[in-house]
Amino acid sequence: RPGADPAEVTDAAERLTALLEGLSVRRLSGLLPLEHARRLMREAVRVEVDRPA
Repeated sequence: RPGADPAEVTDAAERLTALLEGLSVRRLSGLLPLEHARRLMREAVRVEVDRPA
């Protein structure tokens, strides 16, 4: 988000990274279908982008 507080941007990046790492582990172990992982990640990005400042 333009003008967002750098600390908030860092927090969002860390949340998304943690989610991606967790989804990757589940995906690689065969516990999570690829399309479902993609859907979860897209929704998480949407939530972060739409989060009020």
